[in-house]
Amino acid sequence: MDVFIAREALAAGHVTPYGLAVDHRRVLPGVYAPKRTPLSLDDRIAAAWLWSRRRGVVSGWAASALHGAKWVDPNTPIELNLAHNKSPSGVITRRDTLIDDEITQLKAMAVTTVERTAFPSPAEVRWARRCNASTRLLGRRISPRTMCCR
Repeated sequence: MDVFIAREALAAGHVTPYGLAVDHRRVLPGVYAPKRTPLSLDDRIAAAWLWSRRRGVVSGWAASALHGAKWVDPNTPIELNLAHNKSPSGVITRRDTLIDDEITQLKAMAVTTVERTAFPSPAEVRWARRCNASTRLLGRRISPRTMCCR
């Protein structure tokens, strides 16, 4: 069993409350995984999508990984396009406007298309330029997808 929503697994009888507490770990609020298996990037992406109640659209580096990119850091925060004000640690939510042509299905999840994933939104590019200008004094540059200054 991969990551799962605890409420659904309990209701279906796949796990008992005791089994949930003893044999599983909380990955995100309401989302659990077996304790004995390490979490892959795909597991973390699925957990974030399940946390969004299956409404979020996977974007950014996480979408790149789902599209087959091999160079994605397995510890990168998972980006979701979702109207949500308080995301848990390890999940970044954005409120970008996506049209239907920019969304596809991969592994039963809504994911931004390769084209939308490859080209960040104009707002992200503007933010990166502002951030790069302000960090030149520190002698480092920040890419549009590196959101460490926010």
